[in-house]
Amino acid sequence: TVAILSSFEIELLFLIYLIGPKIFFGQLTYVVDFVVVTLSLALEIMLKYASKEVLEVLPGILIVFRLWRFVRIGHGLVASTYEVQEQKI
Repeated sequence: TVAILSSFEIELLFLIYLIGPKIFFGQLTYVVDFVVVTLSLALEIMLKYASKEVLEVLPGILIVFRLWRFVRIGHGLVASTYEVQEQKI
């Protein structure tokens, strides 16, 4: 899981570099995605060193963060399908 989250984090960091911080942080969806991936990665790493009390709450938080990633993927599919349909017209 850490490897997958790390690849997402690297992807987002490259995106910041390629389109520039001003454009990246001007898009709410990019910012939320960046925050979710960064927090998920941090929480996943914390899982290895956390106490039992933290471990009881942490899985629920991780599930919410990962659900957001699926929402973003679905949104990307819908947006790209819409763009393709617009170009055909």
